[in-house]
Amino acid sequence: RPLLWHQMAMASPSSSPSPSSLSMLLPCLRSWLSSTPSALSSLLLCSSFNQMSRDLSLDDILHSVPLDHMAFRTLSITGGVAPVIAFLESLGFTQTHETLTFASKHVAATWLRPPNFTNGNGNGGGGGGTLYYPRIFVSELNVSALPPQAAEALVRVVSGGSGQVPVLTAEMAGRCICEGLRPWPYPTKADYDAILAHSDYGAWTAAHALNLNHAAVAIHRLAREFSNASKLADALKLQHVTLSEAGGIIKTSPDGLLLQFATQADAVEVPFADGTAAVSGAYIEFAERRPLPGFRHIPSGTWDEYSHLRDGFETGSADRIFEATQAKA
Repeated sequence: RPLLWHQMAMASPSSSPSPSSLSMLLPCLRSWLSSTPSALSSLLLCSSFNQMSRDLSLDDILHSVPLDHMAFRTLSITGGVAPVIAFLESLGFTQTHETLTFASKHVAATWLRPPNFTNGNGNGGGGGGTLYYPRIFVSELNVSALPPQAAEALVRVVSGGSGQVPVLTAEMAGRCICEGLRPWPYPTKADYDAILAHSDYGAWTAAHALNLNHAAVAIHRLAREFSNASKLADALKLQHVTLSEAGGIIKTSPDGLLLQFATQADAVEVPFADGTAAVSGAYIEFAERRPLPGFRHIPSGTWDEYSHLRDGFETGSADRIFEATQAKA
């Protein structure tokens, strides 16, 4: 049930990040996993690669499989990426100020590097007992660039029909992400379809708001026999997991050091304002980061995530990964 904007007051998060403050992100991962069957089956498979029991709770799975990044979608008219970035910075994430532009989709994106904490358990092969929290990829649709009928439908949705579009604060964004609150009501199916005709991204965000769009497994930190993209993709296909074919199954950066692929988004039932209907939901991605030229001699599993491996994202690959939420014809 959507909360009214004035009800979304939230105490400011601690300015001193800790593992417990980052656990605030676990609820959105649990929600994503419980509503995305392809993600659950994929992570169970990956956890078995890591020699984990298949009789696992959601939290067991999330703690046993190394994640490369999480991704959220936003709209320019409600503040865009700024409130999400401000919230994540309060947890210790650092904005990279790198911008990726997807002109044909009217979307721009950036990403944040996480704080690292050391514990005794490690995380899927992170050398030296280092627990690597995922990067956060956050993107924004420029609503003003859409055709009038789509832009007007988005304004109706986020304003609740009033025409007065509120702007998210960092605290509001944090509660939406961590507690699953909706910053705007569910759209009508007619408005959803009007947006979808011009922007899959916009329709998805109207329906799902700040729900987690996807999380990505860090392939390079899985067990060695499955720590490359081709072998993992083949293994998932054998398990009848449907992979997105946009741009080919595996999207490879020009330098050959970042390989990515994703499942096709699962269909989910959305309680639209005028009735429930099945539409594209979330998905799971897989990312393999290979060593930079000067570090290829370092044994796998002992790499430092942010200095030895290819970091960041690739515009051409991400552009096609976005299309995992497009309904298949």
